[in-house]
Amino acid sequence: MPLVKKSNNKSSNVESQPSPKLSYEDWKSKYNLKESSDYNLKRAWELGYTPDKTGHLPTVDNKTLQFLKAKGHPTIQKEIDWYNSPEATDFRKKYIVDTSGEYYKYVPRPKFIKKPK
Repeated sequence: MPLVKKSNNKSSNVESQPSPKLSYEDWKSKYNLKESSDYNLKRAWELGYTPDKTGHLPTVDNKTLQFLKAKGHPTIQKEIDWYNSPEATDFRKKYIVDTSGEYYKYVPRPKFIKKPK
């Protein structure tokens, strides 16, 4: 999923697992995950994500580019910091952050439209 980025536990370093899928409850139990109001845990399960070695799940849905962490999530700023870093320069040329909803989303950068004369 090198779609977004390639370092730490950012959205790109976790790939969906095509292996036989555990039920949602079994998946949560296997990885000792608890539901919260500031992370879309169900969507992480649907995508086949697994926690990294520190126990963290990705921030961004690799299919829709919607953040899985809500605005109030304690580590949402890490994603924003990455987005504003030199490492993400090429990504920023293509995407902006839509902050209008409870969950941010990367959206394609609008093309400049020439005004008619």
